[in-house]
Amino acid sequence: MVKWVALFSQTGNEIERLSKKFNRFPDIIISNAKNKESVNVNIAPRTVFIDHNEINYFLSNLEKDTICTLHGYLRIIPMKNIYCKIYNSHPGDIIKFP
Repeated sequence: MVKWVALFSQTGNEIERLSKKFNRFPDIIISNAKNKESVNVNIAPRTVFIDHNEINYFLSNLEKDTICTLHGYLRIIPMKNIYCKIYNSHPGDIIKFP
């Protein structure tokens, strides 16, 4: 089975909705949320909190067939040495609203 890694910056509510819809939680949930109390209580026990500066190191060590999904992850991820597949589910225009 393909590994699923989900990243978010605020509450993680979208991850819970998708997990219920597909009857599968991510293998790893990562957040750089500053306010940990705002994180959805249903995903909080599954969430690893890291500093954004560590995200590239983490992602660069994932296997090529890993799927990473971004759910309101509010930082730009430099793609240097990252080979996993990344999908951004947030509808916002990151050029217009950086």
